[in-house]
Amino acid sequence: LIIPDMIDEKPVTELEASAFGNAKKLIRVEIPNSVITMGENVFKGNANLVEVFMPESLTSLGKGAFDGCTNLVMLSIPEGVTKIEEKTFNGCNSMTRVSIPDGVTSIGKLAFAGCSKLQKVSLPEELLTIEEKAFFECATLDKIVIPGEVTTIGKSAFEGCKKLKTITIKSTKLASVGKNAFKGIYKNAKIKVPSKKLKAYDAMLAGYT
Repeated sequence: LIIPDMIDEKPVTELEASAFGNAKKLIRVEIPNSVITMGENVFKGNANLVEVFMPESLTSLGKGAFDGCTNLVMLSIPEGVTKIEEKTFNGCNSMTRVSIPDGVTSIGKLAFAGCSKLQKVSLPEELLTIEEKAFFECATLDKIVIPGEVTTIGKSAFEGCKKLKTITIKSTKLASVGKNAFKGIYKNAKIKVPSKKLKAYDAMLAGYT
């Protein structure tokens, strides 16, 4: 599917909520450079969707935009996006890697939950918040680097990431770690923290793994 940039001589700037939801035969989508926002659940439940080409013009991805797109493999998040909303990629269990662009400051609740084949995640330096269950049961994720500006890791954020062996926390600003944030990760996982925060973070992380 190639979405046109003009309809009735007017630019297409938005894909409305649920516009292509449950379109079972949709395999490949090209979104034009005129599009700025994508509504909630816009491609939700498209189990056969494999590739999506999103434009650099895009600044907003709606909640649940690709929720349940179980065969989605190829996708690049545009630089203009500043938040990964709730359930944006929930259950996209064919994705193996994702690079979240600079400028994203928040990863929402259940954003990548159940992405069972997700092995590599690159988090942006400007990230502030990783919300509840953001990477819940990403069962093949083996390492994660928490960038230097992060202040909050929500409850169960990485729960069930059973192959997660190395967690590197670069932030010295971490103020809150939610319950069970790292429950069910690899038994002998290593958590690396800034030396000057060793005592404070030991106390903060106690009981959350």
